[in-house]
Amino acid sequence: MTVVGEPLLEVRKLSVAYHQGGGWVRVVDHVSFSIGKGEAFGLVGESGCGKSTVALQLLGHRHPSVRVESGSILFKGQDLLALNRTQLDVLRGNRVSFVPQNPTTALNPGMRVGRQLTEVLAAHRPAGGGGTDRSVPELFNLVGLTDTPAFMRRYPHQLSGGQQQRVCIAMALACEPDLVVLDEPTTGLDVTTQEQIVSLLVALRARLGMSMLYVTHDLGLLSQIADRMGVMYAGRMVEVAPTARLFLDPFHPYTRGLIASIPHMDDWSAPPSPPLRGLLQRQSLPKGCPFSPRCEYAVVDCFEERQELLPAGGDKGEGSPGEARASGGESFF
Repeated sequence: MTVVGEPLLEVRKLSVAYHQGGGWVRVVDHVSFSIGKGEAFGLVGESGCGKSTVALQLLGHRHPSVRVESGSILFKGQDLLALNRTQLDVLRGNRVSFVPQNPTTALNPGMRVGRQLTEVLAAHRPAGGGGTDRSVPELFNLVGLTDTPAFMRRYPHQLSGGQQQRVCIAMALACEPDLVVLDEPTTGLDVTTQEQIVSLLVALRARLGMSMLYVTHDLGLLSQIADRMGVMYAGRMVEVAPTARLFLDPFHPYTRGLIASIPHMDDWSAPPSPPLRGLLQRQSLPKGCPFSPRCEYAVVDCFEERQELLPAGGDKGEGSPGEARASGGESFF
């Protein structure tokens, strides 16, 4: 799937900084991407690259130690960064919802899970709308949980990790949002449960037509759910492409390294891929391409000149793997 017409969400040159050691450290640097209606967009990168920070800005979650330095986040044409707390409260959980990384800490340990879902509905539906309690069993059934009163009266600690995450997904979908932001929702789950959650999300998206931003460091998992993917490194977006094309024909050396690091179980004779080398702290990165210290294709200009995402055609043509092209199509580094 590609973005057709006006995108549902458009992030434009977003820069975010954290207050640290008496100063401000930029952790997201001019990141841009868009998500179409009904599209699943995956955001991938190493831990600390800024992907979760980007995701939280879509819901207006900003700690006092966080500031947005520049950019805009347009949701249906409305800049989310310009909304006040009251306006955000109307939007969050209603039109834009969130599935957290750790359901154990996200759920209230002293409240029954059915009641927690009821509170979400009550907070976003008009008073006297009716049907709130009847909708709770329907939502539990939607995410593959039993809708019996006994189950809905359980506390979070009485559920498995997979069941807890399904409750969080039910809460996120309660008001039929246009966009669901998922921040590594299968982290900490066993492989079997992870597969069940991913299959559930794929089925729910097809059934409800919602858009998704799926944040993860797991490229293999993302290949199962995302239409397009954005690759982040050290706070910058280095490549955006349809999922199939990114795996078959990655342009950026960092993307190539990530794909090469995925284990292959079908060919034990293949030599292991060389690891990505030379991980540096943010303060030690060059002013040019942040990946250049780890890149085997880097030249002197890579360390000094900032690179930007540019349109690139489907045919790679001649040139180095990191060369930018402007021949139409998706945006690449």
